[in-house]
This record gives sequence, C-alpha cells and structure tokens, in this order.
Amino acid sequence: MRIKMVVAIVVMLSISCQNETEDNRLSWIQNIDRLVSEYNKEAKIEHSETIVDGTHETGVIIYKKNSRGISKVTAASRFSENFPIKMEVYLKNDNIIMRRVSGLSPYIHKGQKREGDKCCALFENVTYFNSNTEVTLFERKLDLMSTEEMDSRRSEFESLVFTETLIENPDEEYQQAMASLKEFKDTIKK
Repeated sequence: MRIKMVVAIVVMLSISCQNETEDNRLSWIQNIDRLVSEYNKEAKIEHSETIVDGTHETGVIIYKKNSRGISKVTAASRFSENFPIKMEVYLKNDNIIMRRVSGLSPYIHKGQKREGDKCCALFENVTYFNSNTEVTLFERKLDLMSTEEMDSRRSEFESLVFTETLIENPDEEYQQAMASLKEFKDTIKK
C-alpha cells in the first residue's frame, strides 16, 4: 500500500514539475509577445534604406529603441519577381528576443517540374530567444501549386496552427542570429 502511495506521489510531482516547466516557457514567450505588441504601437523609424545587389533589392528599416530597451529591424526582399520574403528582428537591450521570417519559398525540382508537383510554400517561422539558454521555434507552411495561389490561399494559411520545436543548441542558434544581424547592420552602414 505504501509503495503505491509513494509511486502516486512521485508521478504527481513529475507531472506537476513538467507542467510548471511548460508554464514557465509559455510565460516568457507570452511576455515577449506582449513586449513586441506594445512596441509596434509606438515604433518610430530611425533609418530606412534600400540595398541593391545586382538585380536583387532589399528594403531595410531600423526602428528606434524605446524606453524599455526594445528595438526592431525589418527587411523585405524579393529573390525573384515571384518570391517575396520578410524578416523582422526584435531586440531588447541589443539582444535578440524574437525573429520572424515569412514569405514564399520555392521548391527545387530535379529536372523539370512535373504536373502535380508543388512549386513553392507559403511559410512563417517565429523564433523566440530566452537569452541564449532557451530558443523555441514556431513554424507553419502551406504548399502551393503556383505562386498565383499565394493571395487566394492566405486565409487558409493564417488558420494553420504553428508547430513548436525546442531548439537543441540554443547558444549556437542565438550566436548565428546575432552574427547574421550584425552582418546585415554592417551592410547598411557602408
């Protein structure tokens, strides 16, 4: 009888700890969402520029830091006429807290595209950074037969549920994101 009681207590404690860990993770993600939402209501542009690299153009906007230390960098580009992509990076005290990348990504086919093959995917990836110790990725995508479907299937895409992935190497992911952002900012300053 005592063994059953001890096992029941251990199981309840482990479930409770797991729920608490998940609640804590959701709590810091919700806090970032709140900070981002509040920031977007008052965001002011600091610098805007178009970077031209051959036939490729990227519009970049750097937003001013607010009193809470939140700032944002956005970039919008088209890798070809039909494939737009947008990136938003939110920082708190110059550390990335969230990165959102969305757009249309082409599929590469061996040889010619056959009838019935998907041409591309409408996608959105949102990465949350809890410093460099915990990184969580939420992503969704919708396969398309042609780029013309992008607008007509937008509401279907918006209704898709995000899949969640806890990144295994959070420090590496964070360092790569910071290096990419630094390189991007350095390009603008030239």
